[in-house]
Amino acid sequence: MQAAKLNSEENLYSKYQELKSQNPNIRARDAAIELGVSEGELLASRIGNDENAVFLLTDDSQKILEGILPLGEVMALTRNEHCVHERKGEYDNMSFQSHGPMKMGLAVNADIDLRLFMNHWKYNFAAIEQT
Repeated sequence: MQAAKLNSEENLYSKYQELKSQNPNIRARDAAIELGVSEGELLASRIGNDENAVFLLTDDSQKILEGILPLGEVMALTRNEHCVHERKGEYDNMSFQSHGPMKMGLAVNADIDLRLFMNHWKYNFAAIEQT
């Protein structure tokens, strides 16, 4: 099973490299759609293979968000098939609450205003992209 998964990831990565060579400015979301996979699957196929670094982080999303302030200004990005919303700022006012089984995060300051439904977060990646 592990060998089949590895071959599948290597195949996805090579397909991604081919697509990227034909369209160097393609965004990850668009590449994933073109290849018929999720963005997470595409990122996972790049771990250890890519000249740009991709890392799978801990699954503790709250801990990651609580430790993001030292990075300074970062971009909050939400994208779907209808729109793209980007907002840059510092995550300097994070709070988290639980309401029964629902875990929620909040980041509010002059630049960023996010409501985060933490139950929907499972995988966290760090990707260094050349733009």
